[in-house]
Amino acid sequence: MNTKKLRQKILDLAIHGKLVSQAPADEPASALLQRIRVEKERLIKEGKIKRSRKSTKTSDTPHYPQDVPFEVPEGWEWVTIGKLCSFLSRGKSPKYSEERKYPVFAQKCNLYDGDISLEQARFLDPETISKWSDEYKLIDGDILVNSTGTGTV
Repeated sequence: MNTKKLRQKILDLAIHGKLVSQAPADEPASALLQRIRVEKERLIKEGKIKRSRKSTKTSDTPHYPQDVPFEVPEGWEWVTIGKLCSFLSRGKSPKYSEERKYPVFAQKCNLYDGDISLEQARFLDPETISKWSDEYKLIDGDILVNSTGTGTV
């Protein structure tokens, strides 16, 4: 089995909950989701984040319940990514610059099989970045999801 197939098999086992046994002491996903829901509501009330325009409430009701691709182990749950994030955006359309100060590495041309290359990176205009609010800037602990077009992540 080549490395690519082995990697795919390991990921497949992991997402189906078959890579390692579930520890009986592990809390169910519903408990974590409840804490996330409470935290998001607190941040909304404090005005630190806005409620999604696609939802009038914070809920974990699946948008497409008939499209659940497979059953998950007991204690796991299917939710949309928006239910896990405090901020989800398609990002800004950048103005590029010849000044090689702020690389945009999260372009599809810079991502190769899980590796990041800055060889073809374009650079952002510093003046444009200075106008962006903090929610558009990455900080330690942020998770970046690169969407390269309709239906891709």
